[in-house]
Amino acid sequence: MSTYMNPTHQKFGLWCGAIFLLCFAFGLALVAPLVPPVSPADSTAEVAEFFQENAWRIKLGCLLTMLGAACQVPLFLTLSCQLARMERGVPIMAINQFAIGSFNAVFFFLGPVIWVTVAFRPDIAPEIARSMNDLG
Repeated sequence: MSTYMNPTHQKFGLWCGAIFLLCFAFGLALVAPLVPPVSPADSTAEVAEFFQENAWRIKLGCLLTMLGAACQVPLFLTLSCQLARMERGVPIMAINQFAIGSFNAVFFFLGPVIWVTVAFRPDIAPEIARSMNDLG
């Protein structure tokens, strides 16, 4: 394995980390009113009303959040390549770190997908809306 890494690619991967943080914070906290999350004490009707009233904000905010979650993959790839340069032989820890980082990106992607699904269907049953909000 070559030890040379293109500095432009490394900078891109690191910038993706900053983009992830900005998109995630901006998307969930400012655009989609999901930080703080919907209270578990809210009734099913209140949860359904929340998603109906804020549907476009939730869709846009979760879209930004999902784009940010996708930026984690280049970040973890860059970090894993740097880790692989430090290991001797087969870079097991670097491969493990990239696999866990990729899973992390999927983990950060699932919650917004669930919330967008609730916001996409304004006629959804309130019980289902509350259950899906709890899942997200």
